[in-house]
Amino acid sequence: MKTSSLKLTAVLTAIVFGGCSYLPFSGGALKGEERAAMEDWSSVADVSIIQLETNPNEPYSVNLWMIADGADLLVYGGDSHAQWAQNIDADPAVRVKIGDYVYPLQGKRETDEAAFRAFVVMWDNKYGSDRSDSTAADTYLYRLSAAE
Repeated sequence: MKTSSLKLTAVLTAIVFGGCSYLPFSGGALKGEERAAMEDWSSVADVSIIQLETNPNEPYSVNLWMIADGADLLVYGGDSHAQWAQNIDADPAVRVKIGDYVYPLQGKRETDEAAFRAFVVMWDNKYGSDRSDSTAADTYLYRLSAAE
């Protein structure tokens, strides 16, 4: 009885979470053809989810929603100082995977309130999720830019 119950649980878990690529489960190093950062990310603005790799010494990657903002990508952690955000704070070297390509970038927490307000509008337009009750100071928003 226990064995079949465990098998059923495993099958149900696979069915429920199998197609949920937006969930921030962590993984290791990203694989793909490495390319230089784009000068303008608008060509990937419709992509909902990117894979973000942090901590180059022990790669840690997650799937996150993102906003394309000219020469930068924006990733949002809300009010949770998640492991990926802590990793960027410790070492700004990151890589993102979009499609088959991996791009080396640098992450920096966005603390400018005007930039955060602009992000809130873009986020609401793309995901239909209002963040206007938040501020730059009480959330974790990161700007990913070309590595120097």
